[in-house]
Amino acid sequence: MNRAKIFTAFIFLLAFAVCVSAQKSEIEKFKVNDKDKAEILDQVFADGFEKLIGSSQFNQCLTPIVDQKKVVFLMTDIDENLIPKMKAYRSMIMSYSQISEKVKKNNGECYFKLNNFQIVDSKVRISLDRYIDEIYRFENSSKYTRWISGEGYIYEFEKDVKWKMISSKKIIISS
Repeated sequence: MNRAKIFTAFIFLLAFAVCVSAQKSEIEKFKVNDKDKAEILDQVFADGFEKLIGSSQFNQCLTPIVDQKKVVFLMTDIDENLIPKMKAYRSMIMSYSQISEKVKKNNGECYFKLNNFQIVDSKVRISLDRYIDEIYRFENSSKYTRWISGEGYIYEFEKDVKWKMISSKKIIISS
């Protein structure tokens, strides 16, 4: 009787290990290549960019014009070649430190932030945000305060034949 219990427990543990291993290898197989990323980014910018650029929350933002194109600052670590080209806009890809320098130099700046791809099971999440980043110095104080606000969208995609947006959630950013 003891042998039967040990044998049953052994079979159960073996089956459990095989299932966990199969799930892990399935997750490891799911990768997003550059073509997939470009397809997802096209949809993100088609949906979110115009909403964010036209939002009344950003009325105070000035948009520089260079060579008859409006320039938007975009903070991201995503390969610049994957970012979709926009008709009336030219995006300047900047690092966090470059954005911080602009904020300090101008006592504030408006910019976009495109976060990296997050893979969750067989879905891909990514967000596009727009920020107003300002520096204030209050009366009777020698200290400066940095104030950040904005809004954005978190997108979730799933692949059938093509990448399909399955959800889009608006977020509000405030500090």
